[in-house]
Amino acid sequence: MPKLYQPSYKDKRTGKTKKLRKWYARVPFADGRIRRVPFSTNKAASEIKLGQLLTKIELEKAGVVDPTECHRARPLIEHLVEWRDELAATDATPKHVAQTVRNARLVLAGTKAVFAKDITEAAVRQSLAAIRAPSDKPVPELTKDEYTKMELAGLLGVGLASITALVKRHRLPAKGQGKARRYPKATAAALLAKRRRGMGTKTANQYLAAVKQFFAWMVRNNRLTSNPAENIAGGDPEKDRRVEFAILSAEELRRLIAAAFASTAIVRDLDGTARGALYLTASTTGFRPVELARLTVADFRLDDDTPHVRLERTKNGETAEQTVPADVAETLRDFLCGKEFDAPVWPGNWYQKAADLIRVDLDGAGLPHTKAGRDGRALPVSFYSLRHSAGVLFEAGGATLREVMTFMRHKDPKLTLRTYGRLQLADRGKAIEKMPRLIPDENDMCKNMSRHGQKHAQTGDDACGPVRTADETSPKPFTLKLLEMKANEDECGDIGTAEENSPGRTGFELVVRDSRTETRERHRVSP
Repeated sequence: MPKLYQPSYKDKRTGKTKKLRKWYARVPFADGRIRRVPFSTNKAASEIKLGQLLTKIELEKAGVVDPTECHRARPLIEHLVEWRDELAATDATPKHVAQTVRNARLVLAGTKAVFAKDITEAAVRQSLAAIRAPSDKPVPELTKDEYTKMELAGLLGVGLASITALVKRHRLPAKGQGKARRYPKATAAALLAKRRRGMGTKTANQYLAAVKQFFAWMVRNNRLTSNPAENIAGGDPEKDRRVEFAILSAEELRRLIAAAFASTAIVRDLDGTARGALYLTASTTGFRPVELARLTVADFRLDDDTPHVRLERTKNGETAEQTVPADVAETLRDFLCGKEFDAPVWPGNWYQKAADLIRVDLDGAGLPHTKAGRDGRALPVSFYSLRHSAGVLFEAGGATLREVMTFMRHKDPKLTLRTYGRLQLADRGKAIEKMPRLIPDENDMCKNMSRHGQKHAQTGDDACGPVRTADETSPKPFTLKLLEMKANEDECGDIGTAEENSPGRTGFELVVRDSRTETRERHRVSP
């Protein structure tokens, strides 16, 4: 049994022999080598650590080894780099890999952990909360009426390229071009307000998903024993929806497509005919911009018995086949005539800024760039509005939830209902009119009342009798105790005594109760 000791040394200044404060032990390891191991300055703590080390050595001799031990002492950045390399070797796009690793790295940086063994669930929760929290930095005072791009970037703490994208995305005013471009005070105030409100729930869920994916990879590769973020649930994006696109009606889509076909402008190397065919395909297939950019003439199977478009690689990496109406197939057949078979139908990088296309044709069709949403907010009309509109119009045409899920290529019905299950008010009005009639007519009401034994003081030809007071017409509370019912044409038959209507005979007992008396009557049903 190894024993603890404090090594001695000779002080060079005084020449006296002294002992080290830290306790050591000579320990025989599983490989047969004896090594001197330092422990703690506290002897009791050193004895505990020595016991744990000896237990571990005995387990190793018995073949019980913890595979995660060597990885828990490695820096997290090393694990992150290896995870990134493994992601890059899959079918994931470089953009997806970069964004996923970045999100996970920011969460890990917020935990202040250096090694894998330092990660805890509480630290991950605190990091996610800090990322999503609104900015607590003091708001700079806006003293100028106009700002240059560099001045505005300094106020927001972002790069110059981000200013152009932010202003365009939020439809904020600006004037001038190039170096003479200026941003009014209202634009600066709006961007500062958006910058300070914190991260949205949907974006925060993406950060959580990235770090969960990283920890799950570490568990699968025996680098951690458990996932520290496994029990952390994301928020509900419906309660904090930041990005939502407007839905175009069928008439608005027709106007947009017609304006594109009639346009002579060339936007991002696409002429009006190409843009019109692009909008038509997007509105009937629900393909995303990057998916539409991959389509070739060979992907359009318009001469088959069921005209459809086949896309080999979609967002989820699977093949998608979307049918198109016959009139759409005829229009696309004319557009594709004479084009190269294997060449992209809509070449170029237009999909990176597809909003530039649709804005030109919205102006040509006389349509606004925004529309009121369900909660009254002004929603932007973007290229993604075509996909959202396709899903809503497909549902409005009578498609079931399963059919809409297949059309939109979703695996989670909650996503379909949350994002695309947004029938417009007029469509809901048409659907509600198709419901069976629930309000009975007067004859049905009188007939049902007579079946329950309620008296009708009718006079003349009046179906329900004259109008009475509340005391005269309100029925007394009653309870029906069914004994046995048989179908027959006579509703009540002759009324007999209780002795005549014994429980062995067919009938039901009518018990009438009020505040004063309780009477029981037997109604016999004729055989």
